[in-house]
Amino acid sequence: MADSIRYSFGADEHLFAEVSDSMSLEAFFKGLAVTRAVERLALDGVLDVCLANASFQIRFDPDRIAPHALLDAVREAEAGAVAERTLQTRIIEIPVLYNDPWTHETLMRFRDRHQDPGSTDLEYAARINNLADVDAFIAAHSGAPWFVSMVGFVAGLPGCRSCSRWSSASGSCKCPNTCARVPIRQSLRWVMAGASVASTRCAGRVVTKCSASPRPRSTTRSRGWLT
Repeated sequence: MADSIRYSFGADEHLFAEVSDSMSLEAFFKGLAVTRAVERLALDGVLDVCLANASFQIRFDPDRIAPHALLDAVREAEAGAVAERTLQTRIIEIPVLYNDPWTHETLMRFRDRHQDPGSTDLEYAARINNLADVDAFIAAHSGAPWFVSMVGFVAGLPGCRSCSRWSSASGSCKCPNTCARVPIRQSLRWVMAGASVASTRCAGRVVTKCSASPRPRSTTRSRGWLT
């Protein structure tokens, strides 16, 4: 907890806090400790406290709490916050079908927007992560639990990080965004961008490289799991 958090105001109603310029377990748990401390203060005028991977944001009513009074209270909470590496959580097992025909059909329609039009998303992801083949990537991607570290971008979208690989940047599977936006995105799909995965609840724009779809009820086998 030695490094201080960088604070800045956004318009009239938001206080943004940058815990770290890079994502790590240390930054996450530090942000978690501070936001929980702020919530316990129950400050009049604080409307929302939203934690992200390496930052958090507070929405407030400036007519009920002065911006700098809020900032002073948050800094005081930061000084007394203790980062604990224990989470009270639920474990949810989600069957995921990798390399399924529905996702494959969609991604192959827009290969001109991909870094490597000659390969599939999974083949490309395996290669840039120095893995032997697609099966090796699936094993690395699905072989450890993931936890929801933030919710954002659209309402209800969970952003997940790997429990075993987040503590080591060199051990994370990573995939860049596509070179250009893809106009179609399947709903109920797990997607990967950077070292995070997220579940897309609705159809829309695709900006990610690696994708997999939930297993249909009629399918009896799954090539991988995200938990």
